Amino acid sequence: MRRLLVLAFLSCVCLASSCFANSATEKTVVKVITDSWCPYTCADTSEDKGLFYAVVKGAFDEVDLPTQYQTSSWTRAIQNTKSGTHDVLLGADSEHETALEVAHEFFIFDKTVFAVRKNHSVVLNEGKDLHHYMVGHISDYTYDDTGEWEDFIENHPKGVSITSSQGEVHLLELLIRKRIDVAVVNLDVANLTLKLKPEWDGITFINKNIASKLYVAFHRSPRGAELRQKFKEGFYKLLGSGKLQEIFDRYNIIMPEYTRPTAATNN
Repeated sequence: MRRLLVLAFLSCVCLASSCFANSATEKTVVKVITDSWCPYTCADTSEDKGLFYAVVKGAFDEVDLPTQYQTSSWTRAIQNTKSGTHDVLLGADSEHETALEVAHEFFIFDKTVFAVRKNHSVVLNEGKDLHHYMVGHISDYTYDDTGEWEDFIENHPKGVSITSSQGEVHLLELLIRKRIDVAVVNLDVANLTLKLKPEWDGITFINKNIASKLYVAFHRSPRGAELRQKFKEGFYKLLGSGKLQEIFDRYNIIMPEYTRPTAATNN
């Protein structure tokens, strides 16, 4: 113990309240959780954990904090971060703002496209056109910040809804097997899948410029707030050194334009 033995009980009480935040600056393991969504977040058993974790690990490495990575279902990942079982959630969106502490300085663009078979004519001029086709989507994902297409995807009379644990690979498989006409997928995730499965070259994409921002979010607590500040510090070090660009280049994903810190934003 760092304190005198006579203060041991008081220290334990502090750990349950505001004093707990002090542990974030020590050699505390930062527990990170998300679902498997390669190339952004890959399975925890894989050698390459994905772009999101590469950035988060890199940022915490810059401030000398070790990390631990785990994948689960998306629903469980959210619940674990809300409860404090894990410190960090990768891939949070604007809907998680009230329950979690979101780090806005770093984000990726979730580019949603509609995968279709090349030999099957599909016309999508507006959201209501989806109702002419059998559409597959993931039930616990958010697709469109503006909501223009979101309602037509989620409230589809002929839709096929799967869970995130089944993944977008399963949606593309359903498309190939002609179980659905349209698969709602992320462009980068789908491109990686098709690269690994060249036999699925009969798939193409309809791009309606649907994009939303995905963030890193922290458990809402004194510890989470301090870890969020440590992440911010490390992230700006990555950005300033050029290491962040190197990470994006490694995954062949275009890096967004991030705002560089000023005296006014260094809070």
